[in-house]
Amino acid sequence: TLELRPVISQQLPEYVLRPQVCQKDLFGSLAEEKEVVKIARNVQEARSTKSFHTFSLLAQFISDSCLTDLLLPLKQILTSSFSHKTISRVSECLRHVVMGLTDNTFVSVESLLIFTYGVTSDSIPELTSTIKKQELTPTQREKLSRRQVDTFIIPAAPRTRYGAITATAKVSTNTNAHILVEFGLRLFHTLLKKERLRSGDYRGFVDPLVPMITNCLNAPQVKLATLCIQCLSWVLKMDLPSIRANVDSISSSLFALLHKYAVAGLSKGDNFSLVVATFKAVTVLVRDVKSHNISEDQLKTLLLYAEQDIHDHSRQATAFSLLKAILSRKLVVPEMGEVMNKVAVLSVTSELGHVRMQARQVFHQFLMDYPLGKKLTKHLGFLMSQLNYELKPGRESVLETIHTIVTTFPLVNL
Repeated sequence: TLELRPVISQQLPEYVLRPQVCQKDLFGSLAEEKEVVKIARNVQEARSTKSFHTFSLLAQFISDSCLTDLLLPLKQILTSSFSHKTISRVSECLRHVVMGLTDNTFVSVESLLIFTYGVTSDSIPELTSTIKKQELTPTQREKLSRRQVDTFIIPAAPRTRYGAITATAKVSTNTNAHILVEFGLRLFHTLLKKERLRSGDYRGFVDPLVPMITNCLNAPQVKLATLCIQCLSWVLKMDLPSIRANVDSISSSLFALLHKYAVAGLSKGDNFSLVVATFKAVTVLVRDVKSHNISEDQLKTLLLYAEQDIHDHSRQATAFSLLKAILSRKLVVPEMGEVMNKVAVLSVTSELGHVRMQARQVFHQFLMDYPLGKKLTKHLGFLMSQLNYELKPGRESVLETIHTIVTTFPLVNL
């Protein structure tokens, strides 16, 4: 299927769209046969699966009228199957559909955004729905009040009249609703990353997505929450009415996620990806959303995280970006000076050149933009004292900082 991409140069007609063929290969009897070791060993076609790439190919060359037809078979599987293997295959199919749709030149960006809104808005009610309590009749209420209270802590397992245990796991029809929401948000995020929205003004199509993204920030699925935050990192830069209306809720949710997941030593996994995405979104929130002011307690929290992360190789870049965003807004709390002292030390003592450079930039921005008064002399004195630092890279970093100060500072301050 990959070899067909250069060959196909025009939109596929509707009668060519047959996702059911791929569906049988991935989820039908053919899929079961491929899992048999003897068949997979002796039949070459059973050793690999091209259906995932076929979904990508179909998505790249279909028209907007076929978008629903491509998605419907996968949605039907999600509503009827609860097998982990099956759900994983559906997720992989949807990932390839996203890859194809974002490269599709026959479907307009407007149509893709409308499709994204339709998919997510259709699935979010299922994701957040709650079971309505059934109204009791007066007779039922009376029977309930006369029922003897069970004094046992652990209830007995339900049994048949022959003594067999009949308990089965309860499965909700909404169990897989988040898969389609993830698909819609991944499509939206990929469109943003590939800068498909740069060519025109699509704010009217993006604005309705903001409330749905905000609602999903507190989703129990970490991957879904991460996708929401990654989308927000782009959307927060846009001047949208929904951003202004929901910015307080967005800010509270982001800080709640940091409080829940940002722990020391976290360096990999889904939780780590969520924390990194959250710090990036908070950086955009602080730097670009001028209409929103974070509270003093929130600023202290951010400085505490940044102070820890500038020493963590896996999170240093995010920490420095966050500090630059805070400095650009000229936000002030008493803890700021102590954090900047540690940044100044890091600009000299770090063994990594790019870390020393980032620390120099942050420290210089602090010296330039903040009214330090007599404290400026103290900071300059620290730099002068480090000219005798034992390691050459550290001394060179100090000279770089002093040179930048001399060439950029106002003469009045010098």
